[in-house]
Amino acid sequence: MDTVSITAVVTLLASFVKMVAGRTVEQVAEDVGDDIADRLHRLYRTVKSRFSSNSFAEGALQRFEAEPDNDRRRTTLEDAIAEIADADPKFAEMLEQLLNDVRGADPIQAQGVIIESGAVALQGEVRQIGRYVAGRDMKINSSDTT
Repeated sequence: MDTVSITAVVTLLASFVKMVAGRTVEQVAEDVGDDIADRLHRLYRTVKSRFSSNSFAEGALQRFEAEPDNDRRRTTLEDAIAEIADADPKFAEMLEQLLNDVRGADPIQAQGVIIESGAVALQGEVRQIGRYVAGRDMKINSSDTT
């Protein structure tokens, strides 16, 4: 599994963990739609299930769940995913498939979920406010003059 895909998986897991934060998946679905909530939940369950047999990976996921915005914990989780994916090609293939499933979700339903890898937004809506903004292939709303 390549680094960009692993980073995208961890970013999606962070989005899911933050969205759930004490709520049910059904409550999350009310915010982002059933389709995207189900796809994110499947990705999360797959990682959690596979990590349950590896104490290092399981601990990395638990620490990440507690602080999904912590860069060190994200990096540790990325390392754990890479290590297990390298050793288990079926797991790597499953993650790639689930990642592609999330990328293929209806963008209208996926409102509020940005699928990104580093500084690259692959799907969703990114809003930049200010006089000077940077980006490529941007759709500019001319009525917004801020």
